[in-house]
Amino acid sequence: MHERSRSRLTGNPKVRYIVADIYDWVPDMSYDAVTFSFWLSHVPASKLDDFVSKVARCLKPGGRVFFADQRREGLIREVMDPPCGEIARRSLINGREFKIIKHFYSSEEIIKCFLQEGININISNTATLFYYASGVKYHAQKSQVP
Repeated sequence: MHERSRSRLTGNPKVRYIVADIYDWVPDMSYDAVTFSFWLSHVPASKLDDFVSKVARCLKPGGRVFFADQRREGLIREVMDPPCGEIARRSLINGREFKIIKHFYSSEEIIKCFLQEGININISNTATLFYYASGVKYHAQKSQVP
């Protein structure tokens, strides 16, 4: 993906590429915006708060976040292992099979988690099995959620 982006942006000095494990990466600056797509459903519940906290630390006050992912209704298309867990089995066309993290967070869980980090999130559903969310970091400190 980096190479594809580099070829399209032809050396744009405003773009910086970082290859890192998101869970180990420590941001070295603040950003006006953070975006990710079809990622949150691959964050295990045990790491969700840490991931959202990292997003909040990356954003400047007034910074924006945007992301998209699958709604819970997408669960009907997954083979979960075990059935009530957060591991799904995926098969490729060539027959290879993989186990992946797949967690379908509710809108309420997402909104609460981001709000705890000072980010107001609005979530909208598409006509199919997806949602998109946008939000703004409203101050530098964590909010107090009742």
